[in-house]
Amino acid sequence: MEPTHPLLANIRITPTELTQRLKIVVRGEGGRQRICLSGGLDVATAPKVEHAVERHLPDAIEIVLDLHELSFMDSMGLRAILTCKELCRRDGCAFALTHGPPQVQRLFETCGLLERMPFVEDR
Repeated sequence: MEPTHPLLANIRITPTELTQRLKIVVRGEGGRQRICLSGGLDVATAPKVEHAVERHLPDAIEIVLDLHELSFMDSMGLRAILTCKELCRRDGCAFALTHGPPQVQRLFETCGLLERMPFVEDR
């Protein structure tokens, strides 16, 4: 199907580009894991975040999802973060988020979750 808007005419995104645009870097010591996300968190990349949290839960006492470098997040990304929060709660692991850029924070606000999520200052 061809794009209908002239500005979209030259944009082609392949499924490979969609799944590779999220970068996950894990930093941690002594049971405290910081999972740094950069790029886009969406339907194609959300399972990677859940998997990263699940992989580090057995040895973690705290998991912090660092959202500073997220350039985009959709509702499936938000769902993944809520799932990660629940996974941590279930396993008795502390969970926190760092604030993301304005477009990411706006999604939390729009969904009424800004005050209900455990945001922390960068540490």
